[in-house]
Amino acid sequence: MEQFGLGYDVLARMNPSLIYAGISGYGVEGPYSKRAGYDIIAAAEAGLLHITGERDGLPLAPSSRA
Repeated sequence: MEQFGLGYDVLARMNPSLIYAGISGYGVEGPYSKRAGYDIIAAAEAGLLHITGERDGLPLAPSSRA
């Protein structure tokens, strides 16, 4: 947002009660720090997709079960 002139410093002057938070799927340092981290990736890396879906079928994302 900095590139659009909407960084924290600018916005905090406009709204002093602004709370800034950020999260990372893999932390701020380390070999995976630049990777995107979202639900399906976490499920796959944890081995959860191995136990989903039909017995002889493809894995099914846990959040897509009906």
